[in-house]
Amino acid sequence: KKKKKNISIAAAANSDKPPMTMDEIIHFLQNWIHELHQTLGQAKHATFEGIWQAYHDLAIKTLYPWDQEYLQRMPERNGQEEQEEDSIFLSL
Repeated sequence: KKKKKNISIAAAANSDKPPMTMDEIIHFLQNWIHELHQTLGQAKHATFEGIWQAYHDLAIKTLYPWDQEYLQRMPERNGQEEQEEDSIFLSL
């Protein structure tokens, strides 16, 4: 059985930037949580629609563009698809 060569999206896209480091990812997410806190604090007297709109607008303005960049700069995987990873999945 041949193993597939594991090529990251960053390599496939010929990104001119290096893969994101864990520090970059953590820094962005920490700042985003603080910005979300401030945004929702400003909407604390809003209806649930207003709160959802504030979250939605922040996500579109910040998370979506960052995710697009991350897809271009994904770190390479270790190439061992069969092994269990130590990944954490987080849904916001």
